[in-house]
Amino acid sequence: MSSQHKVEERRTEEAGQGTAQARQPRPVLAALAAAAIIGPVAFAVAAVVQGLLRPGYSFVAQPVVALVAGPNGWVQDLNFVVLGAAMIAFAIGLHLGVRPTRWAVVGPGLFALSGIGPLWAGVAGPRPVHFLLTFLGAAIGLIVLSRPMARDPSWQRLAGYALTTGIAILVVIPLHSLLALPTDAPLHPWWGLFNWSAITLWLTCTVVLALRLLRVARATQAPR
Repeated sequence: MSSQHKVEERRTEEAGQGTAQARQPRPVLAALAAAAIIGPVAFAVAAVVQGLLRPGYSFVAQPVVALVAGPNGWVQDLNFVVLGAAMIAFAIGLHLGVRPTRWAVVGPGLFALSGIGPLWAGVAGPRPVHFLLTFLGAAIGLIVLSRPMARDPSWQRLAGYALTTGIAILVVIPLHSLLALPTDAPLHPWWGLFNWSAITLWLTCTVVLALRLLRVARATQAPR
C-alpha cells in the first residue's frame, strides 16, 4: 500500500510539472525566442558589414572585438550590448520552454553568462574575462542543457546538436586562447579565424534552438 501511494505521489508530481510547463505564457516565450533569433542575426550582419567596410581589417587575422577600435567603435559596442541582452532573454526562454528537471536552472543559468560577457564588454570595454564568460558559458551551458533536452519530446532531436556544439566550442577555446591569441603563438596569423569560428558555432546553435523554442511557444496545448 505504501509503495502504491509513493507511485501515485510521483505521478501527481510529474503531472504537476507538465501542467506548469503547459501554463507558461506562450506570448512571452515567443518574444524571448524572437529576441534570440533577431539578436544573433543582427549581430552577425552588423559585424560582417563593419569588417568589410573597415580598411585593413582581416577576418582571418583579427577577432571581432578588434572592430571596437577606431572612430566607429561605438557601433560594435552597441552590437555587443544588443547581443548580450538577446542571449540573456534566450536563457530565460530556455528555462521556461524546456521541461523542468531537478537541476533545470543550471543550464540556462550558465548560458546566461554567454549574454553577460558581450553585454559587459559593450558597456565597459572588452577584456579577456568577457571572452571566457561568453564562450565557457555558452559551451558548458549547452552541454548541461542537452540532458533535459534529451528528456523532453519537444527538444529530443536537438539534444545531440546542443551537446556537440558545446564540445566543439570547448575545443576551439584553447586553440584560440593558447595557440592563436599570443603574438608569438604558432597560430596567431589565424587568430581571427578561430574567433569567428567560435562565434559561428555559438550563434548558429542559438538560432536553431531559438527556432525550436518559437515552435514550442506556438504549439497548441492539447486538451487533457
